[in-house]
Formats: sequence, C-alpha cells, structure tokens
Amino acid sequence: MLLKLLFKWSIYFIGKPRFSASKASAKPRVLLIPYNAIGDMVMTAPLFSALKQSFPDWQLEVLCSSRNHEIIRYHPAVSRCWLLDLGLKPQRALAQHRVRKTLYEQHFDKVVYLGERSNWVELWRINRLAAKGKFSLPYLQETLAKKIDPFALNIFDGVVGKDKHQAPHFTRRMMSILSDLEAKEPEQLAFNLNLPRVHDQDRSLPSGIKLLFNPCGSQTGNTLSDEQTSAILTGLESLGIQVCVFDLPENRAKLAAYAHEERVHYIRSSSISDAGDWLREMALVLTTDTSMGHIAAALEVPTLIMRADEQWRANCDPISDFATMLVAQPQGTIQTITANDVVAAVKNLLQTLPQVK
Repeated sequence: MLLKLLFKWSIYFIGKPRFSASKASAKPRVLLIPYNAIGDMVMTAPLFSALKQSFPDWQLEVLCSSRNHEIIRYHPAVSRCWLLDLGLKPQRALAQHRVRKTLYEQHFDKVVYLGERSNWVELWRINRLAAKGKFSLPYLQETLAKKIDPFALNIFDGVVGKDKHQAPHFTRRMMSILSDLEAKEPEQLAFNLNLPRVHDQDRSLPSGIKLLFNPCGSQTGNTLSDEQTSAILTGLESLGIQVCVFDLPENRAKLAAYAHEERVHYIRSSSISDAGDWLREMALVLTTDTSMGHIAAALEVPTLIMRADEQWRANCDPISDFATMLVAQPQGTIQTITANDVVAAVKNLLQTLPQVK
C-alpha cells in the first residue's frame, strides 16, 4: 500500500519524464510492450511485420520478458529487444536494475503498451519512460473499476486499437492499433519468427512419417488423460507414424502408462530455436492448446491443436493456414476428445500434405 501511494505521489509531483529532442534518434524510435507469455508473443509477431511494412524507417524496439525474448529476437522487423520483466515486484527486480536504468535513459517517439491487465508496478515503470507520446489499448470498464486506479492512467496520452469486446480475438486486437497509427492492414499475417537453425549434424530422426506429439499443457484443463494419451499413441502407431515427444518430465510421466513406450522417440531441446529445428523436421505436430502449437503454425508446420470448447481459448486460436483446431464437443473439456477423433483428424491432415517428410 505504501509503494502504491509513493507511485501516485511520484506521478503527481514529478510528472512524466521530458522527451529530449537533442537525444532523439535520426529514425523514429517506437517501443512496443506486449504480453509476456510465449504464445502471446507469437500471436503479436504479425503486428511487428505490418508496422515495419508501413513504416520502414521506424526503429521498432520490443520489451521482452525472460520467457519470450527468444521468440522475437530474430524477427527482421525488430531492431532491438529489451530483456526486462516489466511486472516484477520491486523485491524481485534488483537483478534487472541496470537494464531498467539504461532503458529509462532512452528517448522514444512512441511507446505503445499492448497489455490490458496492468498493475501499478508496470504503470510506474512505463511512467518513467521518456517519450513524445505513450499509448495503450483501451482498458475495459470493469478493469478500471476493479483493478486499476484511473488516476494512474494519466501516464498515457491516448488509446489505440480496440478492446476485448470490440475485437475478441487476441491477434485481431493487437492488429487493431494499425489504423490508429495510420498503418496499412496486411492482406495476410506474416509471423516472420526467423528462428535460426541450431541442430548439430550428428542428430538424427527415424525415417518415415514423423509426428511431434505433445500431450501436456501448463494451464489448467489443458492436458490429456493417461488413457487418452495411450489410446492416441496406439492409433498413431496403426497409421505407421513415427511418434516423437520432447523429453520433458511431464511427458515422460504421461507416457509411462503406454505399453509400447520404447517405440516413442524422445528428443531433447535446449532452447526455443532448438525446438524450432525439431518442429521443422516433422510432417505434423499434434499438441494440446499450448505455445508449441502457435510456434509450429508460425513456422508453417502443419499443426493439429486439441482444445476444450471455451470461448477464451477460441479467441487465441492461431490465425494460420497451417493450424487445424480439434475442439471438444460443446462445453466439453479437452479430455472428452476421443482417440478415434484425433486419429481420424491426423489421417485427414496427412492426406492433404503434398509430400510426407
């Protein structure tokens, strides 16, 4: 509570940092502050491509978290990634003090905050950024009433884009800022993750049709049951598919009940780029509704995503020709999806591939 009061007083008495024209860059510098989850960053990537296409002289910089910086660091539209967890509480943020200090010394033409669940810690740090103009997506009225002190919102000079009611889908909501920034809406979304290839030459995969299977998710209600997992693996085996699984403790535990676990090919990944290499080797990716599905589809790997019938999940479905959704029956959980439905969907997708890797 005391820190919140200090935050308010600092805004009231000190105000916003002044933008110094003498320290301005020759090219307009625009800092974008997106959500910090991996999947959210993938879904925001087309915005960076569209802005750079409309304004090639802009120097786009992105505030990244320790979770998602590797997703966007190789994006051709992004000039710089600032590795900083904006929402860390003060007692946990000491390790990033030097980066924050450097960031506060910069002078931006625009700062655009793409989050909608901001807290006073994030607002306090955004307030310390020096910029000609600071903008945010519209805050929902219920957010203003319950979570955010309207007084704190004075740090922004205006709003851009649409709120969750006007543009329910996550990617469409991020892209909605384009018109307000006088940028052109692209005909097709371009993710341009540009993850580098890092595979060693001596690593190999089995021959035949290779499928990456991911039965687990970190969110509640996003993991298959042991029985589902075993039944799906049995069905995939009947199709002559070589199943690959990332070697993670949760996957090992999930597959322990499968009678033929020795037929599964476990693969190890040390980074997101490393995982991207493995994904590009697959004919198909079969996953629950996790960031893996977003990454695979963005890398143009045919991807089948299993998810519950929930609207908030539908609002985060990948917008990609390479993503196919397998949704549970109305109001059903992911564990109501049958193995027969999964195997049938995999079979149909494989038949559409021009060639099997």
